[in-house]
Amino acid sequence: MRIDEGSSLTMSLWQTKPVQKCYRISREFQAHLKTLAQPDDNFPCTTFDAMAAHIWRSWVRALDVKPLNYKLRLTFSVNSRQKLKNPPLKDGFYGNVVCVACAMSSVNEIVNGRLKYTTRLVREARLSVSEEYLRSTVDFVEVERPRRLEFGGKLTITQWTRFSIYESADFGWGRPIYAGPFDLTPTPQVCVFLPGGGADPNGTMVVCICLPESATRKFIEFLCLKNSSSNGSENNDNLYDIM
Repeated sequence: MRIDEGSSLTMSLWQTKPVQKCYRISREFQAHLKTLAQPDDNFPCTTFDAMAAHIWRSWVRALDVKPLNYKLRLTFSVNSRQKLKNPPLKDGFYGNVVCVACAMSSVNEIVNGRLKYTTRLVREARLSVSEEYLRSTVDFVEVERPRRLEFGGKLTITQWTRFSIYESADFGWGRPIYAGPFDLTPTPQVCVFLPGGGADPNGTMVVCICLPESATRKFIEFLCLKNSSSNGSENNDNLYDIM
């Protein structure tokens, strides 16, 4: 749906030339973050839930988005192959079957709220993608087909961590160090999660995201949990800038 930008988020990205940064996240850091992000209920969160919530919060904090009462959105694709049952997908269908989920929260709740709260929003958005949700989305797009991408107050995360992109990108010189987007700056409100490269990725994740140059230092501090009283900065060695 059409969202009019009522915050400083989009302006700060599009009017100041953003830069693409990539950060390698170790498996140990992901596991630790997942423990910190687990909501206070009996329903477990996934690594994606925790990482998406943490990246969203760190990004919004680094950009110093105003006003605090503005509702921001986090959108991400959900694999919907197993959602379709009436009727199910035909055998041999190999196209994409994805649906966009959306989490919403005010700037204040994202910036000043607990990571557990934001993670619960992401988890609820992911689990809300049912067969009914998927089919209603198809109907909506058919009737109200969007003419352009909507970026108002939004970060969009795309997860490629389960793709065998490094094995497929060996052109005879060995496994690549990096395989992923070359330049996200034309769409600076898109973030991509990639599998780790190199000879021994060992479960690492590479996060590619766009920021104004002036916000990169703050983003790293938030990303490394340097400003978190529950964690401190001991995990800084597990996360580092690679581009």
